[in-house]
Amino acid sequence: MDILGRALVGPVAALLAHHLPRIEASYGGPVVWELSKKLPEGFHSQYVLRSRTQPVILLRAIKRDDIFNVVVAHELMHLVLNIDGFPRAQSGAGVDPRLGLVVYNTFVDPIVYRRLTSEGVSSEPLERLQFANTIQGLFERSVHEPTPLDEANAGLWTCTFVAMLLKDGLGLSNEFERVLNGRYSSTLKRAVQLVHEVRDIGLENPDGCARAMERALERTKLQRLVLIEQGMPAPGE
Repeated sequence: MDILGRALVGPVAALLAHHLPRIEASYGGPVVWELSKKLPEGFHSQYVLRSRTQPVILLRAIKRDDIFNVVVAHELMHLVLNIDGFPRAQSGAGVDPRLGLVVYNTFVDPIVYRRLTSEGVSSEPLERLQFANTIQGLFERSVHEPTPLDEANAGLWTCTFVAMLLKDGLGLSNEFERVLNGRYSSTLKRAVQLVHEVRDIGLENPDGCARAMERALERTKLQRLVLIEQGMPAPGE
């Protein structure tokens, strides 16, 4: 099997062969794969629903085959979770689109990674790349910790930190906390507290995931900026 002219191998090929028929039957048409140069800064990929019924997976040009395979599997699993009724989040009108994407990925990506692992797909190449890119970006000289008065940026940072702490399949959360504890101690403290609350709620089902998102928006004061859509099962289900 290949996507955009590139071969998929091993467990990723098996994953697509298993899940694509259900996805395409649910939406009544094929999943469209497109290369895109218009993805928000910092994102390798994104799935969108055109007219709410046409699933499209947008990908940046990715050189490494191992990362390309993981990204394809990752976005496909997002579509599976969408069919299963997991919530989505999006930025409100006039709000930086990254904000809604970060909130969504913060709470849905941990489930994506667990499901991929259960089907034999290792996300390690992508997780290590994301970890390295996040650390590198945070330690650029021009980057400074936002104050709580800057609600959008403070919320974006808090959710970014929460995402790194929740996606801990590689055991990197302790290292993440150690590296950031000096320069970003205030944001890290808020993130650690929110992680405890989210884990108490649980993310493994659509209702728990939606409640975790709502709790995060409440704690980060993003209710006016990010909209949660509770479950978006495919039209055929």
